[in-house]
Amino acid sequence: MEIKLKNLYLIDDLSCESQAFVAAIFINGYKAAGAANEGNGDRTFYSAYDVEGQRLIWQAEEWCRESSADVTLEVYVDRLLFEQVERRDRERFRNRMIKDMNQGILIGVPDECYRVVHLALSIKTLLSTRHGIERLRTAILERAIPALLEHEKMLNTNIPDGIIRELGVARDKLVTPWNA
Repeated sequence: MEIKLKNLYLIDDLSCESQAFVAAIFINGYKAAGAANEGNGDRTFYSAYDVEGQRLIWQAEEWCRESSADVTLEVYVDRLLFEQVERRDRERFRNRMIKDMNQGILIGVPDECYRVVHLALSIKTLLSTRHGIERLRTAILERAIPALLEHEKMLNTNIPDGIIRELGVARDKLVTPWNA
């Protein structure tokens, strides 16, 4: 059975104890029900759009009970929501990182947190001249590497691998590009 949340609208301003949202539940490709949570810690509720939707909801509830003793359709919908919220947050975080990595060297824990070693010029500008590359190397050696804590990595994916290798930065201190 295929159960998906679509037309998801997250309402962060109302979210206190749980994620406030409204969405459509699609079951086997059919728009079967609406789902919502008011964000105040109450349960997620859902309601069929029509008779066919109700039939599919009953089948989905049965499927959930048979799949796992602890899973109800409500719990399953909450898990789908959580996955989508995590994906959205990870995408926002990465977009912010991409913006920041153009202005400096990022140090931190992948997909969790980072800080920026700010540079006077953008990395793109520094990479455009031999003198700029030397300034970038110096910044990495003198400011970024010494600032790395044991569990942290350099998070930039916009610095050529050759420059990093020349500096002898340990592989475990570098992030793997997201699309690699």
